[in-house]
Amino acid sequence: MSANLNNLSTLVYAHLAANSIHGVTHILAGVGLNLMQFAFVSIVVMILPLVGLYTYKNNEHQGTLVCLLSIMASGMFGTYYHYIFVSPDNVSQIPFTIAGILFMITAFLISFIDGTASFLIYRMLYLNKAD
Repeated sequence: MSANLNNLSTLVYAHLAANSIHGVTHILAGVGLNLMQFAFVSIVVMILPLVGLYTYKNNEHQGTLVCLLSIMASGMFGTYYHYIFVSPDNVSQIPFTIAGILFMITAFLISFIDGTASFLIYRMLYLNKAD
């Protein structure tokens, strides 16, 4: 297993772990998703990063690109719904309870992880050509 695959796997699994934990806080805080949001989260946030890892084995560039685009889209989606668009999913609308605080922490965590992972995957894809 190459170093790039190990690094990519670590970033994808960190992304999936943070988003899975945040999904639990959605349930605990009573914040539902509409059908479009649920479909986006299911496909783009949870499935496509795994598809990218699987694709990496046959085509490193294509697999890395799928991971980059899906994690970047996930980060933009989460940041928009948690911090910009005012809805029940916005952290400003979440009650200050244990579940609400966990929701807020994990919302920040996924924005941070997805932003950092996008940057690192971009570097892996386009800036480390000497490897």
